Amino acid sequence: NSFRFQGGGHVYCIGANDFSFTREDCRKYFAKAGIVLTDAELSQLLKITDGWIFAVYLQLLFYAKNKRFEKGILSTLIEKAFFDRLSAEERNFYISLAPFNSFTQRQAAFVSGKSAEFVSAHLTEGGFIHYAEKRQAYYFHNLLSEYLGNVFDGLDEGERNNLLEKGAEWEEKNGRKV
Repeated sequence: NSFRFQGGGHVYCIGANDFSFTREDCRKYFAKAGIVLTDAELSQLLKITDGWIFAVYLQLLFYAKNKRFEKGILSTLIEKAFFDRLSAEERNFYISLAPFNSFTQRQAAFVSGKSAEFVSAHLTEGGFIHYAEKRQAYYFHNLLSEYLGNVFDGLDEGERNNLLEKGAEWEEKNGRKV
C-alpha cells in the first residue's frame, strides 16, 4: 500500500513503512522525552506497537506516567478506528484469518469462503494489513492481529472449531501436516 504525489517535478511514494518507527527511532523518541529504555523494553514496545507512530506515542504517554507499557489502550483504538466500521461480513472475514500468522489470497478465500474479488479488495485496506513480498503472503499488523485473536478467542467453541477445521483442511490440501 502506497500513496503517490507529485511535487516540484518529482514523484514521491509513501508506503506504510513511512508511518512506522524503527527500533532506533523509538529509542530516540523516548530519549527526547527523557526516558531511556532498556533493550528488553524496546523489544516489548515494538512487539506491542509494530512501530506504528501513533501507538508508540500512546505508549510513551502511558509509560511516562506508569513506568510500563499497556497493551489494552490500543485495543479500543483498533476497535473504534477499524473493526466497528466494518460490516458483519467484513468482520467475519478478518476473524476467519485470525488463527494464521500469514496467509495468501487463495488461502484467505478458501478459509473465509469469500470470492477472490472480495478477498483482494479487503487485503489492501489501510495500514493494518501488510504484504510480505518474499513470502508472497499477507499478515496483519501486530495490533490488529492481537485484537482479532482476542475476538476469535471470544467466539463460541463450535464457531472457533469450524474455522480451525477449515484452516486445517487448507493446510492438508497444500501438503502441510497439521
